[in-house]
Amino acid sequence: MVQGNHLSCEASCFHWWVVFAVTSHITMMNIFDTFLKLKTTLSSLKASWYISTDFTSVVTLEQR
Repeated sequence: MVQGNHLSCEASCFHWWVVFAVTSHITMMNIFDTFLKLKTTLSSLKASWYISTDFTSVVTLEQR
């Protein structure tokens, strides 16, 4: 007598694990991609801010 084996359930569960693992990997890649783009953009803005303040640093401010 063959007892009920759950190979179909195990295969189905494994299939969902692969789907969710791949999807979460793609999501993490998107997060890192966005972070790297954001970091470069902020670095560029920061650098241009320093350059612009360097040109205006010759202006003296009145002390109170």
